[in-house]
Amino acid sequence: MNHSGLFNREMPLFMLTIDKAVPIFMILSGYVYALSAEGKTQRELYNINTLKRKFIRFTVPMLIAFVLYISISFIAGYPMGLYEIVKRFLLGNYGQGAYYYHLMIEFIILAPLLYTMIAKFKANGVILLGFANFLYDVFCSAYSFNVALNRVIIFRYLFAIALGMYIVVKKDKKVSPVLLAGMLILGTVYVISPYAWGYSYRLFTTVWGSTSMLSIFYVFPIVYIILDMSKEHNSTTVFGKAAERIGRASFHIMYTQMIFFVVKSGFDKIIFNTEKLGVAGELIFDIVVCVLSGILFEYVIVNVQNCVGAIRKRSSV
Repeated sequence: MNHSGLFNREMPLFMLTIDKAVPIFMILSGYVYALSAEGKTQRELYNINTLKRKFIRFTVPMLIAFVLYISISFIAGYPMGLYEIVKRFLLGNYGQGAYYYHLMIEFIILAPLLYTMIAKFKANGVILLGFANFLYDVFCSAYSFNVALNRVIIFRYLFAIALGMYIVVKKDKKVSPVLLAGMLILGTVYVISPYAWGYSYRLFTTVWGSTSMLSIFYVFPIVYIILDMSKEHNSTTVFGKAAERIGRASFHIMYTQMIFFVVKSGFDKIIFNTEKLGVAGELIFDIVVCVLSGILFEYVIVNVQNCVGAIRKRSSV
C-alpha cells in the first residue's frame, strides 16, 4: 500500500497507518527475536549455525529478486555497468523496500547484544538504546548525513527493536495504561503536527522524520495492546490461518511487490491499465498479486531448500 502511489502521503490517516509499516516491523522483529532468545546464553544466540541459517533465509530471496531487477533493467534498455550494479546492491537501491535486507542482516548481528542489554537492565536498557537512537537521529539531521547510507543503517530503529524485546522480557508485568496513554498522545501529536499545525521537524529533519524514534511513541502502545490481547489465542478461523500464512511469507512478499512495482508500468501499458479499475480496484489488484506471488515464492524456495538439505544429508550418510 505504501509503494502503490495511490494515497496522499501527507494526510493524517496515511501518516498514522501505512507510513508506520517499517517501525511496526521493527517492533515485531524485536518481539519475535526475544521470544526465541529466552533462556539462551549469548554464546548460544551467536551460534554460527543459527546465524548462517538466518543469513541464508534472508539472502536467497534477495539475490533472486536482485538478479531479476538487473535482468529487467537490461531488457528494458537500461543496462548497468559493474560499478552501478555493485553500488545498487550495497545501498539497497534496486526496487522499493530493497534496503530492508540490509536492516535484517544488521539485525541478526546486533540482536543478541540488544536482547542481553534489555534482559539485564530492563527499562533502563530501553532508555539507553532510545537515547542512542536519539543521538544518531540528531547527528544525521545536524550533519546532513548521506540519505542513501542512512536508509540502510539499523541504528535509526534501535528504540523500536528495544521496545519489542521489552514486551517479552516484562511479559509477567503489564505496562502501565497511564504510560501507554501518555506515549500514544505524545507520539500522535508528533506524527500529525506537520499536517495539523504546519510544524516543521527541527531535530529529526531527515527524509524519515515522520518515522523517527519519536513516532515510536505512537506506534508502540498500539502494537503492545494488540499483542497483549492476542497472545493467549491460537488462530482457528480461516482468516486467522490466512493471516498466519501471509505472515510466514512476509519477507518474500516484500520482494514480489518490489519486482511487481518495477514492471507494473509496463504491464499497464501493454497488457491492462489497472487505473481503469479505480483506486479501490487497483489497490486490491496490487495486494492480491503481491501477496499470492509472495506466498508462492516462499513455498518454492522452502521446498527447494528442503530438497537440497535432504540430498546433502543422504550423501553424507
